[in-house]
Amino acid sequence: MIAPPRPSGRRARRGALVGLTLGALVVAAASQAAAAHAAVGTAVANRDLPCLAGGTGKLLGGGGASVLLFFRPNQAHSRQVLKEMAACVKALSQKGVQFSGIVSDTAARAAVEQDVKAAGIALKVLVDKGNALYGELGVALHPVAVIVGKDHRIAAFQTFSKVNFCLVVEAHIRFLLGEITRAELDRVIAPAPASQRSNAAIARRHYGLALSLFEAQKLDKALDHVTQSLAADATRAPAHTLHGKIHAARGDCAPARKAFEQALKLDANDADAAAGLKRCGKK
Repeated sequence: MIAPPRPSGRRARRGALVGLTLGALVVAAASQAAAAHAAVGTAVANRDLPCLAGGTGKLLGGGGASVLLFFRPNQAHSRQVLKEMAACVKALSQKGVQFSGIVSDTAARAAVEQDVKAAGIALKVLVDKGNALYGELGVALHPVAVIVGKDHRIAAFQTFSKVNFCLVVEAHIRFLLGEITRAELDRVIAPAPASQRSNAAIARRHYGLALSLFEAQKLDKALDHVTQSLAADATRAPAHTLHGKIHAARGDCAPARKAFEQALKLDANDADAAAGLKRCGKK
């Protein structure tokens, strides 16, 4: 048997490029679908929808925030989020937050009930007839949590993530309830990379060593450690202040002034830096 001819190098490369291009298009299409949801601030009508268990239910809560959890039965990511959100629902329902699961009317009832039961989540499941709500809110992928404020406007649109999905949803709710600040919410949504956290820990460790050595009047070693602290994280005013104090104790006012000035740029209320700058004579 004669083996079929192998494609030439040029043809093989062309095929690989086509494959990569198609893959990129698929990823881009998925990203666009995820981003094409209704904008934050969009009003959501508090309509009645059929309940999976029978009867009808209000989409939104009466006077508090609401979370609409769009999911699909027999889907791994939806099952993961249902299980993860069980604790979130239990904790936040006590604060007057209403959670509703939203499924398409094409979803098999038995499969939905099985996934909800397996997750151990206390969730009212509403059925979206004709996928009208899906279309109105631009839900294209599963699972998605739409957080709606007490003003019945979208406050956040949380798409699936493998980690911290419940944590981010809870942070949005706590922000709406006034329990955390916007800066605290942002830190949950976009936490510092591991490298930044590691650098901060290194900076704190060297700062502590530098402070102890400075107090023991071991100025050369103190200077070495505070320099390492600033190399790891130069955003902390106390480290610059200590840097200035060490230089001043060594009789080096020029670098001390620079250090105190930098500390005051980062923290205008740093009294030690202000006093150090005054002693060294601001020029």
